[in-house]
Amino acid sequence: MSDAATSLFARDGGAMAGLPGSPRAADAAQAERGRLRFLEALAEDPARRDAARALLSTEPWGGLLDAVFGYSPFLTQSIIHEPELVLALPDLGFDRTFEAIREEIAALDPLTPDTAALGARLRLIKRRTALIVALADVAGAWPLETATLALSDLADSAIGAVCSHLLAKLAREGRLDLNPEDPLRSSGLIVLGLGKLGAREVAYSGDGDWRVLYDDEMGEMRDRSEMSAPFVRLA
Repeated sequence: MSDAATSLFARDGGAMAGLPGSPRAADAAQAERGRLRFLEALAEDPARRDAARALLSTEPWGGLLDAVFGYSPFLTQSIIHEPELVLALPDLGFDRTFEAIREEIAALDPLTPDTAALGARLRLIKRRTALIVALADVAGAWPLETATLALSDLADSAIGAVCSHLLAKLAREGRLDLNPEDPLRSSGLIVLGLGKLGAREVAYSGDGDWRVLYDDEMGEMRDRSEMSAPFVRLA
């Protein structure tokens, strides 16, 4: 993330004081169902269930969660799957919570041969990112440019991890003569972000537009006449 982007974070410091009031739930009955589902999901953990009940009764957090429950089934499900993330928000705030998610991205091992495990981890990080960004957005804690930068940062990191993973896989298979421990270096692979991805204005449900190219003077393989095949496969 650029210095300009980084400067947009680290604002709330764990507090919600001074934030505009949360919007009202579009559907009060749906908001109430969301509350009940949130508490029911923690039924086997009395301590966390009590913490959730306390959070729901404390403003502005209760109002914020009601707004989300009343607006978005997807975010409601995300809250139910990520109770620890939500329960820690009053202490950590949005910025520090997002920084922790960025650390999860940095800790990924894209060189693992286990494609399914990497994909599952990326989907988990995507869900956590979408949840925190949406809550900060709805709460008015982040301006629009911060929310879109956070989503763009996730997309950029995910693309980098997947490219490294697939290049390492091709190197292990002998399709490309690359160092499997550092496959991006000298691979000749170029991924250009276009549209909102290139402008770092990725939206919640927007598609990623990119152009995948390769420099055939950089990548190596035993038969250079067949060099396009592994890159087409990667794309």
